[in-house]
Amino acid sequence: RGDSAYIGWCDLHRGVDFLDNTVFLTVQIDVSSFDDGGLFSRLSSVPTCIYQNKDLIHQALLLLQENAGNDAAKVYMIRSVIFRILGILLRLENNSSDAHAAKYPDSLNLVRRTLLYISEECDKQITLDDLSREMAVTKNHVCRVFKRQTGQTIIQHIHEVRCLKALSLIQNGLSYTEACYSSGFNDYNYFSRVFKK
Repeated sequence: RGDSAYIGWCDLHRGVDFLDNTVFLTVQIDVSSFDDGGLFSRLSSVPTCIYQNKDLIHQALLLLQENAGNDAAKVYMIRSVIFRILGILLRLENNSSDAHAAKYPDSLNLVRRTLLYISEECDKQITLDDLSREMAVTKNHVCRVFKRQTGQTIIQHIHEVRCLKALSLIQNGLSYTEACYSSGFNDYNYFSRVFKK
């Protein structure tokens, strides 16, 4: 459709539920080599979702084309396109209403720690009581912040992580039952319902 997304180097993000045959072009830019001292902080208020920005899409495709080249100008052309992309993003920054991340850095840190804990402990029994104790906050607070920042509940995320692990185990030859118990579920019928969903 021509939509874009800007994701900062430490921003939480996930991509699911894309249409079949969706084509992605991912451009990773190390802005430290372009930084004038204030670029990092200015880019933090660029909106995440950028809908139908033809100039940005054009520049991304131009970057792809220049990257395929093999002449002496390649490096300079790529740098010029990257500068253009950064300029477009900085212009969008003024129109961004999504400054939530800049306003709530403690919330982002809590969610990062929660995600890390879940990924490390997903094959064990995880309770909200254990999680809140580990994060040193109340259950209600961690649940509310996690939902606000990620768009899903903690339980939904745990199920997603466990199902992805189970899928990987099944693809590597384990039976459904073995994958169920190895990925942190302790009831095969429950696993089956969650996995199908």
